[in-house]
Amino acid sequence: AARRGHAEARYNLGVNYRDGRNGMDQDYDQARQYFEIAANQGHAAAQVAVGSLYRNGIGVGQDYEQSRRYFEMAANQGNAEAQYNLGILFRDGNGVEQDDEQARRFFEMSANQNNSDARVALARLNLEGGDYERAIQYVEVAANQGNADEQVALGLYHLRRGDYNTAIILFIQATQQDHREALFIVGLFYEEDDQFDIAEEYFERAAALGHAGAQYHLALLIEDDHERMLGYLEQAAAQDHPDALFYLGTLYFDSYVVPQDLNRAQEYFQRAAAQGHSEAREALENLPEDMDIDQVHE
Repeated sequence: AARRGHAEARYNLGVNYRDGRNGMDQDYDQARQYFEIAANQGHAAAQVAVGSLYRNGIGVGQDYEQSRRYFEMAANQGNAEAQYNLGILFRDGNGVEQDDEQARRFFEMSANQNNSDARVALARLNLEGGDYERAIQYVEVAANQGNADEQVALGLYHLRRGDYNTAIILFIQATQQDHREALFIVGLFYEEDDQFDIAEEYFERAAALGHAGAQYHLALLIEDDHERMLGYLEQAAAQDHPDALFYLGTLYFDSYVVPQDLNRAQEYFQRAAAQGHSEAREALENLPEDMDIDQVHE
């Protein structure tokens, strides 16, 4: 019992150094040292923690073989996270020979302990293998466990099948975890239903999380607020959102909201056209032929 207590104490010190908690400065090397001491005393969570440091090359040189060794130690104690991580190593062929069947075996061991990430991994293996029915079964279980990515994936599956009610329920569940794609999709539903105030709320939440589509749609909803509209368009354009790029090009071409700047308009149209935007290509053809395209604008 005393040995277990010492291992737990060293593991907790490792966590404090790794995360910079409880007055400790973040120090990955110190964290690794404490994790390794606890791991060698049989502490499963410490074995997973040090394995993760070696896998990711944090505070130590990346070493998949060392990572695998520590994950195996924890997996042999039945640790679901270690089993999942071993599955990832076998799936990707890192530190071991690539082996989907071994990956599946470890994912199933982990999934049987209700690890939703393992269920997601199994779903993807089945999708890649063409077993869509089994994949959906795993996705459904993961979604029911509250995995936001799988709630969105399952929502999209039901949406394609025309089951809009089930789809929207799943999307709304995912928004409760601030899943930005779910927030955007729910915003689109409300926008389509002309409930613009509610749509704006969802778009704002998704936009704050960096969703370019939400930033663009939000700009359209608030176009009377020119300063905010421009801000969101520029955020979306910074991510090369083609519609936002085209809209900004149009604003600078038509001198609406901003002073006319044909060079800047051309820049935005070119970037949008490079994304396959057909109207941007047409706009480029309509620009004056005698433009000084190398002119630097303020």
